[in-house]
Amino acid sequence: MAEMTVGRASGKGEGVLEITVQGPVTIAEAARFKEVLVEALGAADEVVVDLRGVTGMDLTSLQLLCAAHGSALAAQKSLTVAPAGNEVYVKVVEEAGFQCHVGCQREAKSCIWTGGKC
Repeated sequence: MAEMTVGRASGKGEGVLEITVQGPVTIAEAARFKEVLVEALGAADEVVVDLRGVTGMDLTSLQLLCAAHGSALAAQKSLTVAPAGNEVYVKVVEEAGFQCHVGCQREAKSCIWTGGKC
């Protein structure tokens, strides 16, 4: 069975941390994924979550990304998702109805799902 792997890189600029996630990110990996997101937000002002290598996702992972984004906003930080056309990510976002969700109540323009477009 494949496991989620996570890489970290801070070469994107001062205060920026890129988290590269590979493998499945489902309920089975939820506790670890949450820990990775919390640690990243504690370590940097701007976090980029690169999902290009994700092979499986479910609603749990979307909820964790949404919660992490809300935590980032509350701490006056930034969290963005870089799926780079990952079909697994795009499909789960569409199936969950997140791509045209009303957006974050705090800051609709920065919502990771709508980007202020819906």
